[in-house]
Amino acid sequence: MHKSKYIPFAIAFVLSTSLSPLLIKPGVAEIPGIRSISFTPPDRIAPDKSKGGASRGNCEIDKTKSITESITPLMPKSNIGLTQVSNPSVFVYLPANSGKEATFVIKKQNGDVHYQADLILPQQKPGVMKIDIPKGAELVKGTRYKWFVTFSCGKELSVDSPNVEGVIERVSSTSNIISQNKPKGLQSVKNLAQAGLWFDTVHVLAELRKSQPKNVEFSKAWKALLEDKNVGLKELADQPLIY
Repeated sequence: MHKSKYIPFAIAFVLSTSLSPLLIKPGVAEIPGIRSISFTPPDRIAPDKSKGGASRGNCEIDKTKSITESITPLMPKSNIGLTQVSNPSVFVYLPANSGKEATFVIKKQNGDVHYQADLILPQQKPGVMKIDIPKGAELVKGTRYKWFVTFSCGKELSVDSPNVEGVIERVSSTSNIISQNKPKGLQSVKNLAQAGLWFDTVHVLAELRKSQPKNVEFSKAWKALLEDKNVGLKELADQPLIY
C-alpha cells in the first residue's frame, strides 16, 4: 500500500524528464529548413566585376580594404542575376563614407543607356541600400543589361569615382513563383533561390526583414543566403538595411 502511492509520481517524473529537451527548445520546430536555403546560380557567364572601395571616412578607391569598408554590390559570385519581374531592385552595401550622391545607370547590350538617375545616399550608419528600377524603365524579357552605381566623392563625378556594377537579365518563368496576390514568406524565398532568381530572392527576403526586423527566422535566412558558397558575402550578413 505504501509503495503504490508513489508510482504515479514516478511515472510523472520519468515523462517530464524525457520530454524536457523538447520543451526547452520550442524555437527549433518553428524554423525548419533555414539551413537548406541555398542559391542556385544560373547557367550564365558575366564579365568580371569591378568593385569600388569607398574606405571608411572618405571616398577613395582602396581595394586593400575589407569588404565591410568597401562599396559592395549584393551579387552572387558570378556577378549576374536573374529576375522575372519587370521592375526589380538592386542592392548595394555602403560603408561609412563622405559621399553624398551617386548615379545609377542601366545599359543595354549594345551600350545604349536604358535608364539613369541621380541618387541621394542615406546619411547614417553603414548598411544595405535598395535602388529601385521605376515604372517607365521596365526590363525586357530575354535581354541582358549591365547596371552601374558610381559614387561622387566631390562636387562632380570623375574617372576616379568609385563604382560597382553587375549584370541583370529578365527571364520568363515556367512556374509563377512570384504571385502579386499571395503573401510571400520563407518558402517563397527558398523557391526563388533554387530557381536562380537572385534579384527576386534578395528583394523578397529584404522586405520580410524590413517588415519584421526582430524576426529571428528572417534574419537567419538572410544570413544563410549571403553565406552561401555561390554568393560569398558572409561579412555583410549582419549589416542592417538602411532604406
